[in-house]
Amino acid sequence: MVMSGVKCTGNEMALSQCQHHKTVSCQKAAAKFAAGVICSETASDLIPNAPLVQQTVYIEDRPLHMLYCAAEEDCLSKSAAKANWPYGHRRLLRFSSEIRNIGRADFKPKAGRHSWVWHSCHG
Repeated sequence: MVMSGVKCTGNEMALSQCQHHKTVSCQKAAAKFAAGVICSETASDLIPNAPLVQQTVYIEDRPLHMLYCAAEEDCLSKSAAKANWPYGHRRLLRFSSEIRNIGRADFKPKAGRHSWVWHSCHG
């Protein structure tokens, strides 16, 4: 352990800018509260546009027969399997979203294109 009692606000550009204890504590009980960090010169920083979500949010009752693709792609909750297909409906929370990257690196999901699955519903 290099640092203990670390407290960050989220605006720091380096771990050393966080508040931390001057002395390192390696108590046996502290191990369950330990964490690891991977440092990088650049990182993505995704910020959702919360006002846009708030302005566009609405609830929609969607007939199940319009959700076959979502069901086939496993995008519905587990309770959807118990629904009265195709005559029932699901209540959906719908909204628009906009996410900006204000970090110093491109956002690259861990799963690359090689792990994507093509599905006939959406092509």
